[in-house]
Amino acid sequence: MNLNEKEFYEDKELQKIILDIEKINHELAYLSASINSNIWNIENPDSEQRMREFFVEELVNDLNNQEEFRDKREDLIYNKLANKMNDLKANISPKDFLESIEKVKKINKIENLYTSPRVKKFD
Repeated sequence: MNLNEKEFYEDKELQKIILDIEKINHELAYLSASINSNIWNIENPDSEQRMREFFVEELVNDLNNQEEFRDKREDLIYNKLANKMNDLKANISPKDFLESIEKVKKINKIENLYTSPRVKKFD
């Protein structure tokens, strides 16, 4: 990076973009669990037909929401984050930057910055 790392990481707009990405990742994880649950309930031989129909509707809804969230995440990463990093003259791709954040999260045992109560810095 060409600028002071402290300045880079204290940028409020950049923090908001990162938290928005983390929020979408959280939503996608929830949807994945919900999709798996719906599939399990649809395949359950003990489920009544009307319950299976309900779970099919839920599955379709979850799959549509999953696609919308993925599109939003792609926009955040490849448009907003890329533009912000360009404004900050960062010599790193948005994907590499997010990977470095993932490494720091792993070291600090933080699953998601959006949901972690330990991350007071980004509030």
